[in-house]
Amino acid sequence: MSKIYIVLSQTGTTLSKIIKRFTHDKYNHASISFDPELKTLYSFGRLHPRFVAPGGFVMESPNYGTFKRYKNTRIALYELEVSDEKYDEIRSGVEEMYAHRKDYKYNYKGLLWATFNRRYAKPRRFYCSEFVAYVLSAFKLVEKGFFDTKVIKPMDFVRVPNVRLVRETKMSDYATA
Repeated sequence: MSKIYIVLSQTGTTLSKIIKRFTHDKYNHASISFDPELKTLYSFGRLHPRFVAPGGFVMESPNYGTFKRYKNTRIALYELEVSDEKYDEIRSGVEEMYAHRKDYKYNYKGLLWATFNRRYAKPRRFYCSEFVAYVLSAFKLVEKGFFDTKVIKPMDFVRVPNVRLVRETKMSDYATA
């Protein structure tokens, strides 16, 4: 058996503080990783750590980018056990998406509409939690319709069947020298 990791985070950026005002949630960003050391995470977010836009499909790490810039980022690390075959399928699928990341766009309208508890979906456009939900749904880690809510928020992933909280800590604990 293998594990995939869902990482919920709160960076403390201005945008994350605005989102928190609307959601009142502890964490407001979601990423997916395939290694327990979190060397590489995938999500939809800032392409450049200093600027909110442009956003897109990003590879994240505690060693560079937004997580390095915001050293006090708090995270909740969740794991989901899957078969070795399913792990390979999901990882290959996400890496294939990342290889074609120019074909995907950040869902700015979706994020804006989410503040009004409304969903705006368009093919190949995601914000962070929509992307993680897409991966879990597309690879059948959740039942069909599990995320058919108006708005998908990072805290929704704590309800995923068989997900287990590993720890809550700072992302900088995963940084390497």
